[in-house]
Amino acid sequence: MMEIAGVPHELVRWTARRSDQIATCLSEQEHEYVTAVDDDHELRACHWSPSAPAPS
Repeated sequence: MMEIAGVPHELVRWTARRSDQIATCLSEQEHEYVTAVDDDHELRACHWSPSAPAPS
């Protein structure tokens, strides 16, 4: 953690913790999205037939 002139240590620590919380939440949301998209692609692949256009 860096020291910034005039900024209380408590605020710097809170900001660092908040950044970690946001990064964790982003990672969880990305995983949830990728899982949902993968599931959607699998569903479309299951309903694909040779006469239909290939799923994208």
